[in-house]
Amino acid sequence: MNAAELKLAIKTEDQLSRDITALIAQLEQAKQELQLLDDTGDLNDPAVLDKISRLHLLMDLLPRRLVIRQDQHAVVKTAMEAGCRRFASQEFKQQLEAALAKAREKARAKLTPLYKGDLYGHLESAIDASSVVASLLTVNGKKKDVLIKLEYTDCFYAPGVAETLLELASEIAKIETTI
Repeated sequence: MNAAELKLAIKTEDQLSRDITALIAQLEQAKQELQLLDDTGDLNDPAVLDKISRLHLLMDLLPRRLVIRQDQHAVVKTAMEAGCRRFASQEFKQQLEAALAKAREKARAKLTPLYKGDLYGHLESAIDASSVVASLLTVNGKKKDVLIKLEYTDCFYAPGVAETLLELASEIAKIETTI
């Protein structure tokens, strides 16, 4: 799943969640109206009988529609979890590794003359501490190496994981333009 597909899955999941909430509310409202009309409605009034009939029909249809939307939601959530895992382990990881390699090479070119004869490995530490490399290692306070390790966990069902991955990928792309 690429970034565009992940964005579409987030949008679809959000719409299905709203649909489910609306169906539950509509079902509850129909239930309350039906109880009221069953108890106090004038059974000689054709408008009341028509309303009772429509409410019974809704009480029959809405639960089935709710189950359909819940099933669709479960499918989308499963696809999002798998998509997040693939996005983190493939596209996002490759983007980050390419940007880090480019940034490290640029930092190495600038810092090597300053660390001639470096016997203690300070050059590598200085490269990782350079502003561009450091900005790629941490974006918005989130350690990307931790997010890359998410591919090995089962936490992709958590709210906001997909959005966080897309946000970080966008931040990396912005940083890459400055390298």
